[in-house]
Amino acid sequence: MATIQETKIGANIVRAWFRTVINLLINMLEVQESNLQRHNWLFDEDEQSLALRPLEQWIPRKYLPNFYHIVEFYPDIKLLSDQHEEARVYLRDKCKILFNTLLAAPELRKKVQKIRENGVQGSLSTVQQESIHHFMRSSDEDICRLLAENLVNHLQKASPMRIDYRFWECYRDDFLPILSEGSIQALEKQTLEAGESLLAVVKQLLERLKDIRRVLSHQHDVPFVDYAS
Repeated sequence: MATIQETKIGANIVRAWFRTVINLLINMLEVQESNLQRHNWLFDEDEQSLALRPLEQWIPRKYLPNFYHIVEFYPDIKLLSDQHEEARVYLRDKCKILFNTLLAAPELRKKVQKIRENGVQGSLSTVQQESIHHFMRSSDEDICRLLAENLVNHLQKASPMRIDYRFWECYRDDFLPILSEGSIQALEKQTLEAGESLLAVVKQLLERLKDIRRVLSHQHDVPFVDYAS
């Protein structure tokens, strides 16, 4: 019986690997790398989890056999995938702790209450003011949950589809300093360190996958991206 090392890999297999697994993982890891470099962990307060998913969940189920085929030949990819998941779960847990601490922090609720008492400040358009007033009609609990999520994710700009879009645009710089206050600062530091650990694994995975793609492309005369993809 042929060993893995003796099994022939042809151009058709390489092309399928590129199209259904390797290119997909590289693209997703590059997005993840960008978010991690900006310290945006994509933490979701509703799910109490990260939008950063395990590697295998990025691959459509029908293509998973190709992923398992790849790791037969490149077992280090499986090891790095396991390290990625371990680091991802660790970051998720640190984000949950930071989120719950922020949610209970008197500083967060005091700032929200101050804005309620003083009203919307600054030269804002009617549309901006109405949007902020609409958001402020939410309960303090709902407001603080969204703001704590933004803080955990170091959000610079909220999506225009979010109810807190205009509010965060106007008051972001009033809330971000909370991350440097008291006991929160230590938790923020731990979360940043967890994020850096995950980023390091992401960089290793990217480097290894790109190296595998480059070598296989040269060996089998298969382009990185097939014109038929």
